[in-house]
Amino acid sequence: MLRTSRCVLTEITQSDYEDVKELYLDNEVRRFLGGTREEGAIQGIMDEMLGSDKNIWYWIIREVHTREFIGLVSLDPHHIGNNMEVSYQFLPKWWGNGFATEAVSEIINFAFGRLDLPRVVAETQAVNVSSRKLLERLGMKLIDTYERFGAEQSLYSIESNKGNSMNKWRSLLIPFIAFVLIGCEPEAIGNPSGLVSIQQYNQLENNTEFNEVLETLGQPDFIDFKENTADKVEFEDEYTSYSWSGVAPDSVILLWFRDGRLYKKEQFGLE
Repeated sequence: MLRTSRCVLTEITQSDYEDVKELYLDNEVRRFLGGTREEGAIQGIMDEMLGSDKNIWYWIIREVHTREFIGLVSLDPHHIGNNMEVSYQFLPKWWGNGFATEAVSEIINFAFGRLDLPRVVAETQAVNVSSRKLLERLGMKLIDTYERFGAEQSLYSIESNKGNSMNKWRSLLIPFIAFVLIGCEPEAIGNPSGLVSIQQYNQLENNTEFNEVLETLGQPDFIDFKENTADKVEFEDEYTSYSWSGVAPDSVILLWFRDGRLYKKEQFGLE
């Protein structure tokens, strides 16, 4: 079992049949996944997942407190090369609130931390902008496009942090070099890049006003995983997520506000 702050991920069992059926019969879920399936074919799909190789994983995603069904995520070999692919389906009611980020990020962490994989890939239709933005927010990079299933597909990849050690050292050395050159404390250099450090993240306290957070972190990069193009961002509602890039490679922080005050924060990749 895997767990995030809001999700619990358990390996699929036959008892999950009704939930899986709901996914495969939902037109919105299946819009970019080849369309819905006939109800009579669902058990066959279940049998394939339940009887899969031990090196293939399928997880059911549920809300951590209510155990309400959220979606399905998998990790299995990609059809090209030797890489493992993360795939996902989420019911529409859970879209836009960061659940996909939490679940898919946890699978990537599982792949790198427990399986010691060098990279993970993900394939999505090029026209599925929301899915592509999700992968990009998780630090995945577009590496290829090709025709498959009668549509253009986009292939994304993310490398294990072990392969990014040089980038990590570079991010640590830059403030130190500046300290040596200008004779000041690293904290006094400021953060002109607009990237968020773990120290800034840790200083964020619940109930901090939205505008105060903006003064500290600057304008968010994405709002509800859509690129922020506004000159000035204003608080929307408690269901809206705001995200900033972190100083560490491929890192991101997510913030949620209620009545204009911070009530939940998450970070991925900061150390």
